[in-house]
Amino acid sequence: MKKILAAALALLLHGALAAQHHALRIADTAEYVVDSYLTMLNADGLPKDSLLVIETLVTVHGSADATLMRRWYQHPGMFRIEVEHNDYLQFAIYSNGAGRYRHFNPHGSTWTDITAEQFAHHLAGYDWRGPLYDWRGKGASLAWNGTTTLKGQPLQVVQVKGPEMFDRYYMFDPANKLLTLIIETDSDTASYRRVNPNRIDWKTIHEYTPVGPTLIPTLESFMRGGHITFLRSTVRLAPRDERLFNND
Repeated sequence: MKKILAAALALLLHGALAAQHHALRIADTAEYVVDSYLTMLNADGLPKDSLLVIETLVTVHGSADATLMRRWYQHPGMFRIEVEHNDYLQFAIYSNGAGRYRHFNPHGSTWTDITAEQFAHHLAGYDWRGPLYDWRGKGASLAWNGTTTLKGQPLQVVQVKGPEMFDRYYMFDPANKLLTLIIETDSDTASYRRVNPNRIDWKTIHEYTPVGPTLIPTLESFMRGGHITFLRSTVRLAPRDERLFNND
């Protein structure tokens, strides 16, 4: 009897260890896929003596209307975003990378100081580095969701949950390790927010363009409210310009 009990306990222990090892491998797979993608993007590899300039034309399918989004970035942590529609500045923020954060109010055409937390909230939807950049620092969690096939293309699926975003499924091309598709769910891990009915249903990254050692998405589309929006970007490096990040 003792030998039988010992054998049973050994079998149970082996099963528990195997299950734990399997869970660890799955977690490692999710992190590996996301970190491999971020390595391919190499957002921190931009030349530190240059200014990154991104100009994006935003159009809705079937409409002649267009919005122009301009983004500037230079090391360390200097951002400026401006969104114009019909030559009217609708949204703008900037940071000088040294603790100053400014926000434009289109109603009064005035600039005001905002907190670092407010700036991060505004920046999230416009950050050229994407929502997975510094996912650990943002408190996000990853879960491996296996593989799928879309129009004959195999994709690796990772579920991402974070305090500042809707739950999302990120799909990566295993051939080049790049993010291809994002599907947003109705669940929201931020306890202080309600589910936004205007959230996107999906977002596709069609093309990446190399800028020095860095890859930047330059052709994207997303669906919201039954309408498909396209984002077509041009990117370039320019000489550093401190004025962009210190003047309204």
